[in-house]
Formats: sequence, structure tokens, C-alpha cells
Amino acid sequence: MNGISMKILFIPEPGKTETSERSYPLIKILEKRHELLFLKPPGNPTQKRPSWPMRVFQRLQNIKQLIEEGKKFKEADLVLCRDYMHALPGSRIAKHLGIPCIWDSERSMKLFWEDHHQYPVQTLPWITVEKWLTKRVDHLVTVTERNKQAHILQGMDPNHIDIIPVCVCFDRRSRKSKAEARKALQLSADKKLFLFFSNFDYPPNQRALTFLNEKVAPRLPGELLLCGKGKLPKNLHGNIKYMGFLPLEKLYDLIRACDIGLSPVWEANGTLTKVLDMLAHGTATVVTDIVQTGIPELQDNVHSCIAKNEEEFIQKTLTLANDLLLQEKLRENGPHIIRSKYDWALYEDKLLDIVGRFERKNEKALGHTGCL
Repeated sequence: MNGISMKILFIPEPGKTETSERSYPLIKILEKRHELLFLKPPGNPTQKRPSWPMRVFQRLQNIKQLIEEGKKFKEADLVLCRDYMHALPGSRIAKHLGIPCIWDSERSMKLFWEDHHQYPVQTLPWITVEKWLTKRVDHLVTVTERNKQAHILQGMDPNHIDIIPVCVCFDRRSRKSKAEARKALQLSADKKLFLFFSNFDYPPNQRALTFLNEKVAPRLPGELLLCGKGKLPKNLHGNIKYMGFLPLEKLYDLIRACDIGLSPVWEANGTLTKVLDMLAHGTATVVTDIVQTGIPELQDNVHSCIAKNEEEFIQKTLTLANDLLLQEKLRENGPHIIRSKYDWALYEDKLLDIVGRFERKNEKALGHTGCL
């Protein structure tokens, strides 16, 4: 089908600086066939993190504001919401406009709670919301079979669920050599470089950063580079260097420049984009076994070094740092997993087909074929 088929209201509009966050490749794929409209999220009135009752109040106000703004998009043919926080206003907007709603869910909150029993104030209310949403969205896209089954238990019709895993764009990897990347970023040509990058305001990443600063960095035979936004520990160890926040292309150069990537994150949906980015670049990595819930193909000492606890994480990091043959093995095997299952190029047609189902329904309802 040629031309623009539908006008899709995408919630929320992502930031202008591209990151490895899932919204950006979704948008690039959808724009190949459809026109996208964007609902901008409300801004935060203060940079200081408020108390949790105030955060709840602000979130409710933001949802109300999004719904009111979204109702103005009367030309939209479809609503696509990026996560559970935006599926709530998105489903209400879709109902008001009389159009279908697709929810792209990277995690089931029910599954997250069952796995970790962490953050009850933030998690438990959203489990109820999640169940409510299953009756109010037309289709759900999630990232793993485990998440799909959890959504089914919450009441979602299995016929209205598709799986598109967390992916990276394999062809967008840095083309620089390690030496070229280090020179471009003004990094030491000789030091052994370790890397951890993330949003440091996300609680699991905060804990990972504290662990790296207090227990890992003092024992490293080299320098640990940090990259990302968020609050850092007051006293960074002398073996740590903060690189700030880098745009995606420079981040990929940084991954290329480093010898070993670290991801000591123990609470997540399993498919960590940071791990996929490092595997795609052929970086030798040390990760936690939670990653295998999202990337079940990952094998210890074949694609990555996989730790079951903090002490093992430290031990595997030090072993890998001194084992050049193991580093080479991981560098060679890591990219194969990405190319086989976690490359966005593999799911472009599937995403367009999911959206196309509603395009065809719209055409039938309007009594004509061709572009809307």
C-alpha cells in the first residue's frame, strides 16, 4: 500500500535527543507507512524529586492533562501508547475519539511484583490499573512470553497480544575501531576500560551504581566509565570516571571503546537494552541471571559472563578482565544473538502488520479501500 495510510496518535512524544529507548525505533518504522501525531507529556514543575504523596498527585494531574489534550486530536485514526502510565490516558482518549488503542507494554507489573516484591507503593496500585486496562485497549504488544502470560492472567484476550521483544538496531552500531573510538572520546589508549551506562534515577540502577562504586570499582584493574543521567553517589571511587550523558551515536562509540561492559541490575523485566547494545557491539559483558528471563538464549561463558549474586559478579568481572581468550570468545558470540532475534529489522513487518489490522478495519467501516 502506497502513501500515508493512517494518522496515529503516539503517546508520549519522546525527547528530541535520541536514546536507545524503545519509542525511537517504533516511530521510525511506523513513519514508513503512516503519519504520526504526538502528545507531549506534561513538564515537571520542579527538578527536585517530591515526596511520594506529591508524586501520586502530580501523576494524576498529568493523566488528566494528557486526556484533555489528547481529545483535541480529532483527526487521529489510532492511538498507540508506550507504557502502562500512558495507556491509562491513551485508552480514555481513544474511547472519546471512537478509535482503537494499541498498548506497547515492556513489562507486566503483576510479573514484576511476583519476581521481586519491591516498591509496593509504586507497584501494587498499577497492578490494579493494569487489570483495568486489559478490558479497555484493543491490542497489546509485549516483549516476552512470560509477560504475555502475565497479561493473560490479568484478563487480556490472548488473541489480542503480540510479542515484539526489546531490540536494538544492529546496523546502527559504531563503525569505529576501538582505537578510533578512544581517540574520538579522548580516552586513554592503554587503560583497561569498563563501562556501565543507564538512567541513574531508576531505583534498580541506583542500587547497581552503589554496588559498583563501593564493591567493584576498588578491585578493578582499570577504569570504570559511567554514562547517563541522574544522581550519582557523593563520593565516586577514584577508579570511576563520569562521562555525562551522551547522544546515541557517541554512546555507541563509548561502547566500542571499552573492553568490558557491566550490568549488575537484579530487578528488571529481563531484557535490558543496555545489555543488547553491548552484545551487538561485541563487547565482553558481565551481567546478572535476571537477564536470562528476557534473553533466554544467553549462555554463561559463551555469550556473556552471568552472575547469580554480588560476590559472583565481582569474581566473574575480575576473571574476565584477566582472560583475553574468554573476552575474545564473548566478543565473537554476542552479536549472533542480536542478529538472530533482537534486531529491529526482524520485526518491522510484524509491527506494520499489527497496525495494519486496524487500518483494514477502518477501511471496511468507511466502505472504501486505499489510503485514508
